[in-house]
Amino acid sequence: MILGSGNLVHNLMMINWEGKPYPWATDFDNFVQKNLESRNDVALINYSQNKNAANAHPSYDHYLPLIYALGAGEGEKVEFYNKKIVMGSIGMRCAIFGKV
Repeated sequence: MILGSGNLVHNLMMINWEGKPYPWATDFDNFVQKNLESRNDVALINYSQNKNAANAHPSYDHYLPLIYALGAGEGEKVEFYNKKIVMGSIGMRCAIFGKV
């Protein structure tokens, strides 16, 4: 088992304690979901080219664990849980590759 820990959207500077998800946070989360499902690894690796990447990840440390897990789960179907975006700018979506 390989566990990658991070957030698919992670911008602590933009936290809104009682706010709904920012549109850029939802858009980036959808970008990651779509590209995981279609196994578009190139888009996921080059995520910084996405128009919302700078807001979704001002630094890449919370995104990179996904890339490690993606490589280890090559050819495996992805499933998701905990799809919430909380505090406006923290995406809690989790991805599982293969059977659990």
